[in-house]
Amino acid sequence: MAMEEPSTLFSSLPNDIVLNVLARVPRRYHPILSCVSKKLRSLVRSSELHKTRSLLGKDCFYVCFKEFVYPSTTNHYWFTLTENRRLVSIPSPSPPEPYAAALMVGPEIYFVAGSFIHPSRNMWILDPLSGKLRQGPSRLVATLSAAVGLVDDRIYVFGGGREDDEIQAQVFDLKTQTWQVATNPSVAVQSVGMSVVSPSLDRKIYARNHLGAVMVYDPRDGQCDFIRIPDNDFYSGDLCVIDNVIYMHYLGVGLMWYNSKTNEWRVVHGLELNGMYWKLSMVEYNGKLAYLWHKEDQMEIWCTMILLYRSGVEIHGQVEWSNCVLSDVPRHYNEIKHYLGRTD
Repeated sequence: MAMEEPSTLFSSLPNDIVLNVLARVPRRYHPILSCVSKKLRSLVRSSELHKTRSLLGKDCFYVCFKEFVYPSTTNHYWFTLTENRRLVSIPSPSPPEPYAAALMVGPEIYFVAGSFIHPSRNMWILDPLSGKLRQGPSRLVATLSAAVGLVDDRIYVFGGGREDDEIQAQVFDLKTQTWQVATNPSVAVQSVGMSVVSPSLDRKIYARNHLGAVMVYDPRDGQCDFIRIPDNDFYSGDLCVIDNVIYMHYLGVGLMWYNSKTNEWRVVHGLELNGMYWKLSMVEYNGKLAYLWHKEDQMEIWCTMILLYRSGVEIHGQVEWSNCVLSDVPRHYNEIKHYLGRTD
């Protein structure tokens, strides 16, 4: 008797077992799985798989609101999105010192300490599921407000040091848990004030600065390039990468994407998102673009989930849902400090 093909044996298992296996497969392999069989294609596209991945912490995002209490106290309040599309509070402590950036690496959030006033070598690691905060290995040299990005399971920190520092870039290997000297950037990066564009693209780190440009640092040779943002003050503070494309919200125009081949910003078609959003943030969530915006007059936080797809050389968008995810927002939540997503 001929043996059954492995794919047939796998598909014959109960759906709950198959879903638990598929939930542990990185999402980038889902298109391949969809070609194996009709059953796998159906399960890959199902809401049950998304729910299972969320329960495992594979698909999730966190929102952090900052509260500034005069004259010098800063508090942070963390929330996560539930299956019923609501933000719920989670007990999560914040680092005991100012920090330059926060990165989501797997299920944990890494904070790189340091500010213009308080240079630091420290790194703090938060497990938002357990609410536990621990201190990681110290960096080689202290930084003020450096740019930070993740490439190939390595956290790069560059710039933000003193002019006489020989080390201008450092890298933390997540596997060995050690800091090493990285390739120095080809330009001086002293006053950074940058926010990282996540995830990284083409094994390079993209970071937006306060001068209206995106700095691109290649950790392989230290080469730095710049992408110019259109000359207008009304662009959102966040940029987001989805399927190797950078997106930005441009007030008065809407959602735009960067065409790296022609070095130009182009409009995403099919969306009506030209309103004057207040405190807009963006992040990737389950392969889609999640807008988070603050209705200040109503003290509400809204989330709009957008599906993006190519049609020829253009990119189109479709709103899947748009809901109020947090109502009666306290007035002391005066800033969306972090909007971090994870999709393995």
